[in-house]
Amino acid sequence: MSPSRYRRCLQRSGSHGVPVLTLSLGLLLGLSLQPWSSSAEPSGQSASPSKRPNTVAPAPQAAEARPAPKPAAKSTLATTAQATTAPASTPRKAARPAKRKAATDSRMRQAVEQVAVQRDAEKRAQRLRDLLASAQLDYIEGRVFDPPNNNAADRYKQVLEMDPTQEQALAATQRIADIVAAEAENVALAGDAPRTLQYILQVRSLQPKHPSLQGLDARYQALLANPVVFSARQQDRYNRSAQNIDEAYYKLKNQPLELETLEQVIRRYDRAEDLVSQAPGLPKLKDRIILAFPAATRNELSGKDPREALRLVQIARKRGWFTDELEPLERQAKEDIRALPPFPSVSKKP
Repeated sequence: MSPSRYRRCLQRSGSHGVPVLTLSLGLLLGLSLQPWSSSAEPSGQSASPSKRPNTVAPAPQAAEARPAPKPAAKSTLATTAQATTAPASTPRKAARPAKRKAATDSRMRQAVEQVAVQRDAEKRAQRLRDLLASAQLDYIEGRVFDPPNNNAADRYKQVLEMDPTQEQALAATQRIADIVAAEAENVALAGDAPRTLQYILQVRSLQPKHPSLQGLDARYQALLANPVVFSARQQDRYNRSAQNIDEAYYKLKNQPLELETLEQVIRRYDRAEDLVSQAPGLPKLKDRIILAFPAATRNELSGKDPREALRLVQIARKRGWFTDELEPLERQAKEDIRALPPFPSVSKKP
């Protein structure tokens, strides 16, 4: 404020000196302070950077880190649930490898057991095939009930013990039982009680429910009560019939079988039947002849004589002894005959 203006202010204040003095002092103080502050400002700006106050906040030290907040108190229900579930999770994870190992071991055991079962089944099937082949050979060669424990009947029974539904063994035992039952009937008519009982027991061992057993038992009891007595003439006929049957069996032993051999066997069979129509031994001999036809036919075919082979098949058809085994042999014989060269023509001499 200029001096003139200051004086005018004093004059206007008049009697109010004290307030005016107070105002004046305030103004003076303001005027005195204003230059000081304005001069300090530039001096502060011109200060060296080293003396300038540091405005970057210092990094907090580890010791001065804020403490972590305390976890909130859990409820009783949450604490109980954690106590029950947390321990169970650890054994479950630890039990997973054990469960996998147990599952692998179980699969391995199942695989081993399956292989063992398969091997047992293969051994059993092979055993059945061996028994059937041996039984069929024994049957063809006449070892039906003898020697003991080494015959066709015993082997067929072993097959049925292993497999009661085996068709080949069932058919063979049925056929043997029928033949032996017929033999028992003929032997009973001949008055031979011991052999009658022997055949009855053989039939019963093969088929305990064979339909002929009841009648055979009754005939055996009648034979024991009333023995059969033959005249000399009747006994001679029985003897000659048995002799022809034995000769037929002897011819069947000739190897290899062929058309000529079977024709001789059949002639002796017919003689024995003509002498005694129900002579003992005829049912067995007939069965042996029927079984010999396929073997004799194969032998004729292998000997390059299909006409003789076809002749054998025709004999079997005529007598009702044709079997399924002869059917392919008959076709082969006919084909071989058609392939034969024609007979050479006989040239006439001049």
